[in-house]
Amino acid sequence: MKVIFYPAISLDGNIATPDGDSDWVTEEDEELFAEEVRKAGCVIVGSRTYEQYRDIIYPLEGATTFVCTGRKNQEDGRDGVIFTGGDCRAVLEEIASRGFQSVVLSGGGETSGRFAEAGLIDEMLISIYPRFTGEGIGLFGSRKVDLRLQLLGTRELKEGVIRHHYRVCS
Repeated sequence: MKVIFYPAISLDGNIATPDGDSDWVTEEDEELFAEEVRKAGCVIVGSRTYEQYRDIIYPLEGATTFVCTGRKNQEDGRDGVIFTGGDCRAVLEEIASRGFQSVVLSGGGETSGRFAEAGLIDEMLISIYPRFTGEGIGLFGSRKVDLRLQLLGTRELKEGVIRHHYRVCS
């Protein structure tokens, strides 16, 4: 199972302001994100990210949304949304059992941090925005993650956004 982490971050490494706002993400980047998710066929999000962006981003048409949550048997009645729990490997096993070969990991920070700590992220498509938030939610939440990356490519987007494509080496 290939896991592609697709975050959007400020220059100071935050994915959102302290209250979870990430309204700086451009329409172009949102479209590229949706394209990657549709290519994979599915996306993983944490429960707080899902709740914040439910009916705005998720569920994404043409893809299955897997929501990582500690709450058992949660449902919200939407097609294409599956609530899953357990450790990160169990989540990936469930996704693979449904026939998917790759998945986009969207976040939030704590969910992404758990996958990074477990060594389960294969690639990163990271969009870096020309702004500082001062404080906020870090890329991997409160988790301390040490990853070595190999640059595979860079793409300049509108409004000064730079998207780097990395392979995770460790």
